[in-house]
Amino acid sequence: MYRLVIISKRTIMILAVCLISFVASSCDGDPFPAPRTAPRYQQVFSATAAPPTPVATIDISATITSAFAANTQPGGQVPVVPAEATYSVIQTNIVTGIRKSIDVRLDKEVSEDALRAIALELKSGDSRPYDRTFIVYYLPGMPVGGGGWATTHFDPALAVRILGLAGQEERADVSAALISDREDIGSWLDDVTGVRIVMYSEGGKLYVEQYFNDGRFLKEELVEKPSPSGQRLESKGGSSLGSHWVVDNTGNLQIRDNVGLVSTAKRIK
Repeated sequence: MYRLVIISKRTIMILAVCLISFVASSCDGDPFPAPRTAPRYQQVFSATAAPPTPVATIDISATITSAFAANTQPGGQVPVVPAEATYSVIQTNIVTGIRKSIDVRLDKEVSEDALRAIALELKSGDSRPYDRTFIVYYLPGMPVGGGGWATTHFDPALAVRILGLAGQEERADVSAALISDREDIGSWLDDVTGVRIVMYSEGGKLYVEQYFNDGRFLKEELVEKPSPSGQRLESKGGSSLGSHWVVDNTGNLQIRDNVGLVSTAKRIK
């Protein structure tokens, strides 16, 4: 049996005050605390780290510039071939990286400026490099190899020459005046360069005279060396390219260098 406990009014008031104080202290904090966020991390680079080393690249701008400059005139523009200067390529012979020879058929005679424009157009049409480019022009009816009407040669600079002699007989008449009472070895006309070549012996020595279409004249002493291809003659002073001549069994003059045959000059005397 329960025993009745009598509590005074004062005790009840004290308990009520304590309860209110407890509830008030519990409400001071945030009832809905914010969730904790993950810590942030920041990438830190060492101040002493060396910067990345740049990769070295080859600068080809100078090569490209020189290649274009070789095929343009001082104004920087490749001249346009005149509409009336029509032509076609007969044949092309190439020794890779060394030389290129082109035979061209013209429909009619043209000016030196037109020849220069054709030469630059032909050369710029081939991006492969050559030490020398030889171009010989023939008029209608002229046989290839029988002497060209004009030449434009890059050797290495461009030289334009109009030979103007259409037939072998006319060339022979001009060359006949070049021969004296010396013991003649032969006279030839080089279709590639347009040069007339005379070889002879005098005073126990061998000589070559080369007559250029621009009026220049070159005379050199020769030495003869054995060759299975024929009579080989070369400059006594030598040549860095190994340039020499060989009179073959047909009497024509082969013009050669260390690479091989450059051209064959037809005998005119």
